[in-house]
Parts: sequence; structure tokens; C-alpha cells
Amino acid sequence: DRPLDWAEETLNVAMDEVKRFETFFQNVKTRSRDLETALKSPQNWGSLEKDLHTTYQETCGTVHAALCNNFDTRKVITALKELIGDVNKYLQLREGDSEDPSVRLPLVLDVAQYISGILKMFGLGAPSKLGLAQEESG
Repeated sequence: DRPLDWAEETLNVAMDEVKRFETFFQNVKTRSRDLETALKSPQNWGSLEKDLHTTYQETCGTVHAALCNNFDTRKVITALKELIGDVNKYLQLREGDSEDPSVRLPLVLDVAQYISGILKMFGLGAPSKLGLAQEESG
């Protein structure tokens, strides 16, 4: 219940956050282009996947509680940014694993779809697409 802050610095911070989300969704889309090949690799979960899934579930709980608490948008966005950081860390660790560099794409896609769905609820997502809404040029 705070007044809106339209200062230029605040708007610049918001644009940086939008870029962070866009970059995340672009990275996920890039990895999912060859979904069929990715699904041919082992999909069993190791500790990296279990840790990411635990974080994902905890974030779902945090987001739900924040939405029930007078729609605490700031807390929701903070939780989603932290989850994106955890996914990026997972991707880096998994792809750097010389024994098993295969990303478990279904898990990453599930997390990305969740984040996209929450952003859509705030009016920021593109209908039936993964990621943020983009203006059509034309």
C-alpha cells in the first residue's frame, strides 16, 4: 500500500529487471529448441535437480503466501528473481559436470512455465507463450 514511485532511477531498475526475465526466458527457449534430443539423454535426478526442485517448491509457497498477503508484488518478484538465479546456477553446474552435462529440461521448463504464469497474472506475460509479452511490430 505504498504510493507508486515514478522516478527515473526506479524506472531504470524496472527495465533492468525486465531484461533479466527476458534473458532467462530466452536461455530456456534456446535450450528447448531441440527438446526431442534433450529428452533422449538420461532424465534421472541427481542432487542438483533435487536441490532445484526443492527451491522451486519453496518459491511456490513463498509466492502463494505473498499473493495472499495483500498481493505483495515486490515479494513475489524478488522470489522469482531468486528462483531464476537458482536455475541459472543449476544450468551452469550441470553443463559444467564432465560426467553428466545433460540438463534435465523438463524440470527447467516446468520452472520457467511457472514463472511465466505468475508474470502473466500480473499482466506481463504473453498469452500462451513462455516469457514476457512483446509488442508486435508491424
